[in-house]
Amino acid sequence: MARDIRISISRLPWLVLLLLVIFFDGIVGGLYRVGGRKDLTRLIGWIMVISFVLSVVSFISLPHLLATIARVVTGVCLVADIVTVLFYKKILLFAE
Repeated sequence: MARDIRISISRLPWLVLLLLVIFFDGIVGGLYRVGGRKDLTRLIGWIMVISFVLSVVSFISLPHLLATIARVVTGVCLVADIVTVLFYKKILLFAE
């Protein structure tokens, strides 16, 4: 199932992928990586999904330190994915 989601995301036009990465990178980039072949890639994918959810929840109520960590992880992944989609038209960083 995760592999099918990865294939579907990789078939998107690059402009649609860029918009999805800008607004929902934790979900899109995370699920793309969860469908990867390597264990490290899948682990990073799950970390991205969890940190994205925690960063959204952090606006409601979450301990300050945990909220800051979740936002930093989400922000770093967001910038990296935007850059790779802009230059290479696909998600590349830790996405084997």
